[in-house]
Amino acid sequence: MGAPTYTDDEKQWYWIALVAGILALFCYFFSSVFHVFPRSIGRILFYAFGPCLALAAVAVGFLLREDGRWRPFFMVGVLCTCIAGIAVNMMAVIQDSNFTMMAESIREAEAESTKEVLREILWGINWVQLSFDIVFDIWIAAGTFFFALGALLYLEQRLLGIAGMAISAAALGVNFATLPRPPAESGLFDPGPFVATWMGVFLGLIIVQGRPARPT
Repeated sequence: MGAPTYTDDEKQWYWIALVAGILALFCYFFSSVFHVFPRSIGRILFYAFGPCLALAAVAVGFLLREDGRWRPFFMVGVLCTCIAGIAVNMMAVIQDSNFTMMAESIREAEAESTKEVLREILWGINWVQLSFDIVFDIWIAAGTFFFALGALLYLEQRLLGIAGMAISAAALGVNFATLPRPPAESGLFDPGPFVATWMGVFLGLIIVQGRPARPT
């Protein structure tokens, strides 16, 4: 299949998919997996991950549509991934707001007993953001599954499709096995890096196949 010929608007969607996808992967790995940056930078990356993920999913949908491959399973994959992006952004904001404000209150408290009560409250409300983490894991696993199913059926990418469905099923299974705690909080492996790696490979495939034709 030759490189598709796009209008200027469609080329912009190609570049949005490329840039947003790379940024989403970068933000995820360097805010949640590899803690090599100062906390202030890590917070920015964590905040940016969700919007970049949702934007990349929408842009991939436009690429698939313009290439004539906008099929039902890909539609569901885009929808689930967008919801996952919203969920993880809510988790990031809630988590950071809770810890920032409660840490300030703990520092300002004079009595040690008050500090201890505030710490107990902090760890209590921390379950709210942990719950959003599980919501994110469910939706991103669903998005991965439907993208993988689409890759298998529509793109004839058998290995990629089967691997994606297996990874997403394992991610859901681990999350359900450790409810209400996220897998990483329960001493099990975190399926996130595997899901992110598969998403990166899938995005790379769509980007390469959707590369606009050069003017002749």
